Amino acid sequence: MNALQPPRAMGQLVHKVVGDVLSRGPLAHQAEDMPNALDPQYSGSALNHQLLVDDIVGTASSRPIALGTSPEAWPAESEFVCCIPEPPARLALHFQPNLPTPEEMRVHYRDWFAGKRVLIVGGQIEESVIGTLGEVLGIEGSSVTWVASERHKKAGNLKATIYGMSDADIIICIVGKVGHDVSGQMDTHCSKKGYVLHSVRFASHVKDYLEGMAT
Repeated sequence: MNALQPPRAMGQLVHKVVGDVLSRGPLAHQAEDMPNALDPQYSGSALNHQLLVDDIVGTASSRPIALGTSPEAWPAESEFVCCIPEPPARLALHFQPNLPTPEEMRVHYRDWFAGKRVLIVGGQIEESVIGTLGEVLGIEGSSVTWVASERHKKAGNLKATIYGMSDADIIICIVGKVGHDVSGQMDTHCSKKGYVLHSVRFASHVKDYLEGMAT
C-alpha cells in the first residue's frame, strides 16, 4: 500500500515558507527598545548585567511576576527592580526560589480568607493593623470588626457581636489588653455557639497569627 502523499500545493507552500525563514538575517534588538539601566543597580559583573537585561526583555511579553535572584546582587532591603526604559516597568525580586513568590502568597491568602469575617476584641482599634491585613492577607477592612476593650473598660455588646458571627469566621481575643472577665465571656459565648476562640498577646501579633492559619 502506498503511503499518503501531501497535496502538491502544500509541499510548494512549505518549501516557500522554509526558504523565506532561512533567507532572513538574525533579528537584532533595537537599541532604543532595550533597557540600559536597572533600578536599583545590579551589583554583579557587566556581562551578567547584560545577560540579565536580555532575559528580562525576552520574558516581558509573558508578564513574569518575579525575578529569582540572590540578595547579594542588590542593595539591602531591595524588593523590586525597575527597567529604564520599560518594559517591564517593575519586577519583584524573589530570593527564595523554592518557595512561592510574595505575589503568589498574596493570591493564596486572598483566596483563603475570602468570605471570612474577622472579629478582634481587645485594646484600641488600630487602623495600621487593619490596613496590613488588607495589604498582606487580602482581608478587606469591611470584613474586620474590632471591639475596643481595656482591663478597666469592658467590651460593649459582646454577646450579640459574637452571636452575629458564623463558624466560618475568625474570632480573636487580644488577651494582653482585656481583663479576665472579658476573655471569660468570650470563651463562654464562643463555646455556646461552637466557635473556635483564638488568642494573641498583642495587636501586633494579629497579622502573623492569621498568616499562620492560612499557611
